Amino acid sequence: MNGTAWGLTGPEFLKLYGGIVLGLLVLAIVLRIVLSRVIGAGANRAQLGPYDAAYLAGGPIRVVDTALASLITEGYVHVQRTGRQLTAATGNRPADPVAAAVLDCVRTSRGSRLTVLRAWQNSRTLAEIEGSLVERGLVYSRLARQIGKLPPRLMFVAGVVGLVRFVNGLAHGRPVGFLIPMIILTFVFAGVVGTGFRTTRAGGRALRDLTTRLRADRRSGALLGAGAAGGLFAVACLGLAAHPDPEARSALVAFGGTAGGSGSSSSDSGSSGSSCGSSSSCGGGSSCGGGGGCGG
Repeated sequence: MNGTAWGLTGPEFLKLYGGIVLGLLVLAIVLRIVLSRVIGAGANRAQLGPYDAAYLAGGPIRVVDTALASLITEGYVHVQRTGRQLTAATGNRPADPVAAAVLDCVRTSRGSRLTVLRAWQNSRTLAEIEGSLVERGLVYSRLARQIGKLPPRLMFVAGVVGLVRFVNGLAHGRPVGFLIPMIILTFVFAGVVGTGFRTTRAGGRALRDLTTRLRADRRSGALLGAGAAGGLFAVACLGLAAHPDPEARSALVAFGGTAGGSGSSSSDSGSSGSSCGSSSSCGGGSSCGGGGGCGG
């Protein structure tokens, strides 16, 4: 066992570790390319609705923000001065089924951002939006996302093993210098290839085209769509601070803070076909010496 740990010398461990991480990185890239070509091959890039654009831009959170933009503008929902609580007006529900579902979440939860988002994650309406985009080849299915995220998850496990080897090498006084950058790179690679796996290439192109049109319209003083629809597209593509109405924008930014940006961590959360549909209520919810080598 002289100069070895786990039956491997330092150089042997480094070679094995590096080969595994590199292999997982290549696998992750290949899977992304294959899944994107297969799923996006027959993509339907027909005109996006505001909630389709919102889901492509920021996932479920952006959809909520877009619906709230409508609800606040039309007076169905009010944001308290603290910007942390929502109150829903009594009476009729909006004709827009997505806005109506979000309103139900506000009414049946305590009205904080977190409780509304938790309720919306289990929304039947959200599942319908996601399902429609999956059928059109604009969003990866839940199974495709799980397959695509398997290599980065295994890379994370490899990084943890590298950390254990690093600690073991320190405990036995072995040189571990080369292992440190390899571990760092492992976690960096895992983070890079493990994020943003929601929208297909076709979905990304459709969103970019729509956003380009929206920005052009805004520069010319117009909006993509008339009246409230223009505000919905603005929030859907560009975020809360893009709402054209100053009062509604102030309320939305106060309530949403920075959480309304795209790429939210909750964007890949599963959507079940349970409560909170449009007519239901929501519950809250990397020259070695000493025999041990640089790999410990």
